[in-house]
Amino acid sequence: MDVMFVLLVATVAVVSVFAFIGAVLFVVGALGGSKKHRARRRALLSDGLQRLKSVSTVLLERVNDIDQHLKYQDQSAESETSKTRIVVVAGDLVKVAETIPIIEQLISEKRFDDAADLLSASCRLIDKVVRIVTQLESAMPGIKVKADKGATIDLGARNSVHIKESE
Repeated sequence: MDVMFVLLVATVAVVSVFAFIGAVLFVVGALGGSKKHRARRRALLSDGLQRLKSVSTVLLERVNDIDQHLKYQDQSAESETSKTRIVVVAGDLVKVAETIPIIEQLISEKRFDDAADLLSASCRLIDKVVRIVTQLESAMPGIKVKADKGATIDLGARNSVHIKESE
C-alpha cells in the first residue's frame, strides 16, 4: 500500500509540474504575441491618422475653392443653400482637425481602442464631407469637378476604411 501511495503522490507531483510549466509557457507566449499585436496596431492607427490628415487637407482646399466661388455668385436661393452647406462642411472639417491631436495622444498613450473609435468617427465625418463637397462642385458652373472617385484611408489588408464619393 505504501508503494501505491508513493506512486500516486509522484504522479500528482509530475502532472502538477507539467501543468505549471505549461501555464508559464502560455503566459510568456501570450505576452510576446501581444507586443507584436500592439506594435502592428500602433503602426496601422498611425498610418490611418496620416492618411486622414492628408485627406482632410485636400478637402479643406476644395471647400475653400467652393467658398471663394460662392462669394462671387448671385444671391439666389440655391446659392444661399450652398453657403449654408459650406458652413456645415467647414464645421465638420474643424471637428476632424480638432480630433487629430487627440487621436495622436491616444495612440501615444497606447489607448488603441479609443483611438480607433475616434479615427472611425472622423472617417465617417469625412465621408459626409466628401459627399456634400462633390454635390456642391457638380452643381456649380465654373468649378472643375475633381476627377478622383473617392478618398481611401487604408488601414491594412484586414482593416480598411474606404471613403468613397457618391456619384
